[in-house]
Amino acid sequence: MSAICGVIGLIPDSELVIRLMLKQIDYRGDSSEVVEVSGAWLGYRFWKERKGEAAGLYTEGPQVVVCAGSPKETIGDPAKEIKNYLTTNTLESLDGEFAAAWWNGTSRTLTLVRDPFGIRSLYYIYHKGALYFASELKQLLVIPGLT
Repeated sequence: MSAICGVIGLIPDSELVIRLMLKQIDYRGDSSEVVEVSGAWLGYRFWKERKGEAAGLYTEGPQVVVCAGSPKETIGDPAKEIKNYLTTNTLESLDGEFAAAWWNGTSRTLTLVRDPFGIRSLYYIYHKGALYFASELKQLLVIPGLT
């Protein structure tokens, strides 16, 4: 099991907020990765030594994808598969058990997707000039000033 989160927009201590969001879900893994690309901070929590645990963070230039879970029939890197899928196919045929975010730093667009049956959750909120997202609701509770 793994989890994701992110902050899009300039806020004070963005990296600290992402790390606090990841700390809320320590039971989702023993390792975290955090990446900043073009004003977006994305985080991924996972089990580093777990057999079969696929990479859930993929960067390609000014683009980054984080993915908890995986699309159906994924071979290899689920985050990379999500990006490839979103750029070449329609959402109607995307299946599996996942929550993912794709930040395109070139166009400054965020795409949030989750599996069609909601096996993996994905929450988001716009607060004080920034968009926050997370695969677990408790991660959003550490956002400074959020009631």
